[in-house]
Amino acid sequence: MTITEDNNNIYIEDYTIPKGMEKEDLKARENIIWLMYSRWAIDNPEKKCYNHNLQSDIFVVFKSITETTEKAARNFKSTMAFHALDSALKFAQITREDKPHSKRQAEFDKILVMEMSTNLFEPYFHKIKVTVGVKRNHKKHLYCITAIEHTNKQK
Repeated sequence: MTITEDNNNIYIEDYTIPKGMEKEDLKARENIIWLMYSRWAIDNPEKKCYNHNLQSDIFVVFKSITETTEKAARNFKSTMAFHALDSALKFAQITREDKPHSKRQAEFDKILVMEMSTNLFEPYFHKIKVTVGVKRNHKKHLYCITAIEHTNKQK
């Protein structure tokens, strides 16, 4: 995968991800996340992926994408992170367990915060955060994917 950029955009494959914070930039990033998800769903018709650390499937449901779209579209780096959806679902590892914090998370019994290290997106970021909601029946649903940015430098 090759990543290039200019002053206004990041280019990954045939995706053009705007860097700006204007309303049209946010909307464009939302559309890109939905497009990436649509392409992933074609290759994954069961809309799930086996996570090695959990030894369980993580299901990607409509709420997963709407929540990710709302959060990841706010930052071009998190939109970039969504490009690695499949890898993040497979290889993220639990870093902590939490209780639901909002009405949106109320359907979950617990929240798993997971991370995956990757060099795919260097120098922009090197970790992806995967938030997973665990239902009372132990079924695991993706809640959100975002980039974890470097703390010592910003690009």
